[in-house]
Amino acid sequence: MVEVEIQKREQAFQNALGQKLTARQRDRLWELIVQNLGPKACALPVIAEKLNIDPDTYDQIVTIVEMGDAMDAETRRDASKKYRATRDLIPNDDYAALAKHYGDPAQKALAANMRLQLREGSKRVDQKILRLLTKRQKAKLHKMMGEPLVVPPADEKVPAKPRGEPEDGSDKQSSGQPRAELPGKSRGPTLDDPLRPLPPGLALSIRPASMR
Repeated sequence: MVEVEIQKREQAFQNALGQKLTARQRDRLWELIVQNLGPKACALPVIAEKLNIDPDTYDQIVTIVEMGDAMDAETRRDASKKYRATRDLIPNDDYAALAKHYGDPAQKALAANMRLQLREGSKRVDQKILRLLTKRQKAKLHKMMGEPLVVPPADEKVPAKPRGEPEDGSDKQSSGQPRAELPGKSRGPTLDDPLRPLPPGLALSIRPASMR
């Protein structure tokens, strides 16, 4: 019953989000989803259809993604088990010991090693998927990523949205001046170094106008 209720709420949220966004916003959201998923986006039916991926190849891609997810889950479980082995020995009200535990270089190294394994596993999955795609499909997938997402540094404030910005999302403000670029490093589009994946349910439910 709980899972059914969660699914209902998630579907209601996704439907509302799809209704609130403009066609341009939905298109841009989809580009960002593809940027985040990278080659793994080929496991989404709408992307596979857009790239004309044949059923046999699609099944192989889905299997690759599922196996990658299983390995990621195992990596996280292993890291969590090692972490809990020491954390569970510390009482919850022993704040000094907890602070020492969280700052322990061994714990930081454990987390860093887990992230490294996850990144390497993600790259292996991406490489396997790319080997199944034709040159034309790779180029089309890259084009579907759209403009690179610019991520400002964590210690730098994001400029506020200019007042009077046109609703059509053009690159001109009401004053006629070009929109200022956000500072930071471009994180896409790329096929071999995707960002953290977004929930696939979101990608499946909000199909951009250009893909309908």
